[in-house]
Amino acid sequence: MTAGGDLRLLPVVLVVILCRAVIAWTWVVAEEFALGDVPYYWSRISDLAEVGIEMTMREYPTPMVWLFSIPHALSDGSLESFAAWFVAFILLTDLAFCALIAWSRLPGRGWAITVWSVTCMALGPLIWLRFDLVPAVIVGAALVLAVRRPGTAGGLLAVGAGTKLWPGVFFPLLLNRPGGRSATPTWLAPSIGFVGAGIGLVVASLLSGGWTRLISPLVWQSDRGLQIESIPATVLMTARAIQPDGWDIGISQYQAFEVFGPGVAASLVVADVLTLVCAVLGVAMLFRHWRRAYADGADWATGAAIATLAIVGLLIVTNKTLSPQYAIWLAGPVAALVAGHRPGVRPAQGRAPIARWTAFLLATAALTHVVFPVLYDRLNGLADDPVWTPWATVALVARNLVLVVFVADVVRCALRSTAVRPHLEENPDPSQ
Repeated sequence: MTAGGDLRLLPVVLVVILCRAVIAWTWVVAEEFALGDVPYYWSRISDLAEVGIEMTMREYPTPMVWLFSIPHALSDGSLESFAAWFVAFILLTDLAFCALIAWSRLPGRGWAITVWSVTCMALGPLIWLRFDLVPAVIVGAALVLAVRRPGTAGGLLAVGAGTKLWPGVFFPLLLNRPGGRSATPTWLAPSIGFVGAGIGLVVASLLSGGWTRLISPLVWQSDRGLQIESIPATVLMTARAIQPDGWDIGISQYQAFEVFGPGVAASLVVADVLTLVCAVLGVAMLFRHWRRAYADGADWATGAAIATLAIVGLLIVTNKTLSPQYAIWLAGPVAALVAGHRPGVRPAQGRAPIARWTAFLLATAALTHVVFPVLYDRLNGLADDPVWTPWATVALVARNLVLVVFVADVVRCALRSTAVRPHLEENPDPSQ
């Protein structure tokens, strides 16, 4: 991050403790022990024995039901006890990621832990009360371990796909030939890890809930409406702030606030088209990274982290749903980038403006906290507040603009960093 080198152990430990203390204070004092989505998780798992896994939390992959069952089994059955165990599990996952980065011995590990911790603090108690920190940690951990433990990294991405589907997309980034075409490919270890863990989870999911339950998260996502925080809804939310009677906001069957009214159908079409276009772009980036890693291999781990950050960003900004906790998804790849960065040394695989991306990430997290939960009731219409309602829309628009600029910058860098230099194709063997 700076020419002065990495942070020492004691300041990093103090930052870790301080950031979690601020989150706890915010949760207890400022947000008055709001439990977020935890009551929903508790109620669904409490009804699991009665309704069966086939009808339980169909929006999530089957392994998530098993995961949510752990704090329920440890609790005494009450919501309060379940919440305590759930938060403890999320906090343990958070701290385990910090410990993994410290263990990695990467040159920027102190700064990486700091960036991760401050991002969590900026988002607030939200990260403890929803489970999206888990896939974010899994992806970040896979990137941190990609060089030293490729088999473990592959297995982690398969497990990540069992929590939120999207982490599995990044498996091709682990396939590389570090050192150029004359080097030995390193595709076997990550492939064994990914395929082995993936097949195990799929078989267990089929035996547990059947085929319909296995694919239910995909069907659930495709049927959703236009969430008020999403990028495609920004124009309509701005118009609603000017003319409140033109659009309605309500909670849909998908437990999300969605906007209804003129232009919604067109916005959904735009979101679907953008998602398709960005899916093609994401696949292109995966291929370009793979080709570059096999042609050159120099600093391929940095290229993998940049491509991961770009694809995660595209997934967020083009989707018709954008829940506030999605911001933590960006923090895993950024932490991996910071950890692998040698201060004062430009990455061989493109110029990664890591300091700028860190600033974008922290601004996104802070503005997201302002939108949710600080001004959320003014944004969704639950609170009739003529003073703060317009400011809620301003905060939403500001957050979405920062996010779009952030992702565009990363995508630009990802496309540039994955271009194969002409001399590599003409003379792939550096010994010739």
